[in-house]
Amino acid sequence: MQWGCDVADQLFLPAWVEASPEGNYLYKRFGFYDLGRASEHFPGTIMRRDARRTVIEGGKGSV
Repeated sequence: MQWGCDVADQLFLPAWVEASPEGNYLYKRFGFYDLGRASEHFPGTIMRRDARRTVIEGGKGSV
């Protein structure tokens, strides 16, 4: 999880996941927040994590 979040930050990208009810807590620990139900057939939620860095904060790092 940390590696994926670090790469997203270095590329200035948000991250998205479809979280199961069991995985929701893990994603929240990494800064994801709920956007709502994925579908009526999936018991989990769509979650998003905003990028933690911007171009203004230091430019792209190496991935």
